[in-house]
Amino acid sequence: LSKSHQKLSNVATMKFTSKLNEDHNKIKKLASQNHKRRFDDFTDASTSVHKSILTLSNLVTSERRVRRKVSFDDEKPELFFPALVTPQDLSSDDESTSTEDSS
Repeated sequence: LSKSHQKLSNVATMKFTSKLNEDHNKIKKLASQNHKRRFDDFTDASTSVHKSILTLSNLVTSERRVRRKVSFDDEKPELFFPALVTPQDLSSDDESTSTEDSS
């Protein structure tokens, strides 16, 4: 019984190691193919990629510039100011309308 077990285990280990080597070779082959393909795509499309990145960054900066222009007589000042501080509080010179007295 032990001899047959030994034979079976030998066959199993041989099959297992050959499968491992097969998979390893497949993975190496696929990896090298993917690497080549990725490199080709990058070199072919490098100029267009740079253009798109530039236009995107320009869009972002222009949006930022627009958002920074905040007028004090806005319809919704709570978006730009903390809850207790309103444009009226900031512009008034009277001490009695400060936020400390109202709280």
